[in-house]
Amino acid sequence: TARHVGTLDTTKYLLDTADYAGNIITFENKIKLVFSGLQVRQGEENADIRVFIGNPMADDANIFIENCIILKNSGTGTSRRAILAASGGGAQNPTLTIVNNLIYNFNSTGDRAVSLSATGAPVLLIYNNTVADNTTGFLGGGADATYKNNIAQGTGTNYSIASANTNGFNISEDTTSLDVAYTSFVVTFANEAGDNFTITTANTTVDDGANLSLDTGYSFTVDAGYNTRSDWYMGFWEGPAAATAAAARWVIG
Repeated sequence: TARHVGTLDTTKYLLDTADYAGNIITFENKIKLVFSGLQVRQGEENADIRVFIGNPMADDANIFIENCIILKNSGTGTSRRAILAASGGGAQNPTLTIVNNLIYNFNSTGDRAVSLSATGAPVLLIYNNTVADNTTGFLGGGADATYKNNIAQGTGTNYSIASANTNGFNISEDTTSLDVAYTSFVVTFANEAGDNFTITTANTTVDDGANLSLDTGYSFTVDAGYNTRSDWYMGFWEGPAAATAAAARWVIG
């Protein structure tokens, strides 16, 4: 299979952009799209570039970004985003679901892993993602955003999400998680220097995540490698189970 199994793998399908490429994947004015299982690496020198961008999202859109690995090459480009999404004003009510993704190395000035801007009445669901080594991990969404079971690590600002909803289980290495019991916690990854952000040993804090198999916003039962979640680790990866690399979902639109 050409699908990744939880770590960056250059022998699998990889969308690797040139140094000065523009925005990579757009979902503006689209009604239904599913992006699943992609590896995307953004070029080095381009500034103000987005990997996934919906600005604005279409009214009544239903967009899924799931099970992806998104990273930025080193370089001088600034103010980049892995995911940038905004809803229009008025009665617009798009739904954006961001689940089981790994996003890392967006660490230049002004960079953000996930940047959300909400007007109107969108539904923004941010579940079981791992973001690491970013200038800002998660930003925005306000009361229209719900964060569940996420891991944010690194020396930048992990969360900037005042007034967002949470389920009480979002880890930060700094003190910015709205879930105070999970602030100032350092997660040990399998081999962070080698681009492996899975968790290979049992961790009695990381496995505190809530079971979302019956979640009313978005229910699911697997991690980014399609391993069945049993312990419900926070973040994109369930833990020591072997990866199975199931087929990606089709993109619809």
